[in-house]
Amino acid sequence: MVTGNELDLIEAIRNGSAIAVSDGSYSNSYATAGLIITGHDLQTRLTSRVIAPGGPKDMSAYRGEVTGILATIQLVSSLCAYHGILDRGIPLNATERLLFLVPFLVRVKEKW
Repeated sequence: MVTGNELDLIEAIRNGSAIAVSDGSYSNSYATAGLIITGHDLQTRLTSRVIAPGGPKDMSAYRGEVTGILATIQLVSSLCAYHGILDRGIPLNATERLLFLVPFLVRVKEKW
C-alpha cells in the first residue's frame, strides 16, 4: 500500500535518499514479514506484508526475515523497472551491510 505521492518515493529512489526496512517473525507455524520503503520525510511510503512460502515444518523466524528481504528487493526492483530507473536502487554502505547481517549470523551460529 502506498501512502502519499508515489512519485515522491520514486524521486527518493532516484536521488539516493530512499530507505527500506523489513522485519520477519515466526508464530503459529507461519513465517511472516512486514516492510516499508520510504523517502527522507516518511510522509510517502510503501508498506507491505508477506507470508513466507513453504509448509509448517519449513517455517522459522529466519525464513520470515529472509522473505522480508526478498520482498523488499523485489518491490524496489519492480518500482525501478516500471519507472525506468536503471542506475539506482536503495544503496547500502559496507557498515550497513555488516550490521544487516549480524542478526542472521547469530541465529545461524545458535543452530550449529
